[in-house]
Amino acid sequence: MKRLMLLLLVLLGFLVPRPALAANCSVTSVGLTPLNDLAGGNYQGFPGGLYPGGNAVPAAHLQVGLAAGQAVQRLNPQGAPSPNGKIIVLSIGMSNTKQEFAKFTSIARGQTAPGVVLINGAQPNYDASIISNPNSDYWPQLDDGLARRRLSPLQVQVVWLKEAVQNESDPFPASAIELQGYLKNILQIVRTRYPNVKAIYLSSRTYGGYANNPTSPEPWAYQGAFAVKWLIEAQITGSDPALSYDNAPWLAWGPYFWADGLTPRSDGLTWACADFSADGVHPSAAGQLKAANMLLNFFRTEPTTQWFRPPAG
Repeated sequence: MKRLMLLLLVLLGFLVPRPALAANCSVTSVGLTPLNDLAGGNYQGFPGGLYPGGNAVPAAHLQVGLAAGQAVQRLNPQGAPSPNGKIIVLSIGMSNTKQEFAKFTSIARGQTAPGVVLINGAQPNYDASIISNPNSDYWPQLDDGLARRRLSPLQVQVVWLKEAVQNESDPFPASAIELQGYLKNILQIVRTRYPNVKAIYLSSRTYGGYANNPTSPEPWAYQGAFAVKWLIEAQITGSDPALSYDNAPWLAWGPYFWADGLTPRSDGLTWACADFSADGVHPSAAGQLKAANMLLNFFRTEPTTQWFRPPAG
């Protein structure tokens, strides 16, 4: 009888849910300067700022982006212009991207031009190293999602891309160079699978100081922004023929999300522990809303996204 009772207690011990690890809320700052506030300075010898020379899009690059934005129009499933066609904005990325874009889709409802369709293609557990492989099952799943909505890959014209590498451990700048390579591969896959994409807007991670696991902690969450910066810079300078305007969609920053925890950025942005779930990595409801509002404000004010905004009146 005693043995039976002991066995039952042991089994109950395994069945009782164990409390989840709590976010490391004590790490309210890691002492790093946001990339946009680092314009004119450098991080480990590498210049800050979102673009070469600062945070402003270089004039020549902006002109290409404006032309790309003006070329976005409603397309039918065969990719031909149609007054009843669609303009698909597709998110590509990992779980954080999925959560943030889902909230963005909900708050943007009714605030877009006719024909604009927001499709959340991001998926949990698909980091940059996985989806940079053209044979990854991520891509057929994405197309299946379009087909279920009776949409076509030929109607995808704008992409929001936010990715990272899980459990990164390489030192800087090797880690950022690795991510840059993955992002470049993803862009090339997009170019092949969605030939009507005109522009890709990229974002990097939010603050990772509260993370209680090695999925995406600091300083790698911060350093990932350099991968985005260098990728866009390669198109601007023409240093990589594969990223030329003839060979790739127009590239630009979307919202830059990183801020040093509770230390206010120059525009006032902070990230509190309450903005994250228990793992300190994924956004809570509050964090999702904060990111979604930044994304909505971006599309409503970005000069190259006239197609997003409803007609005046």
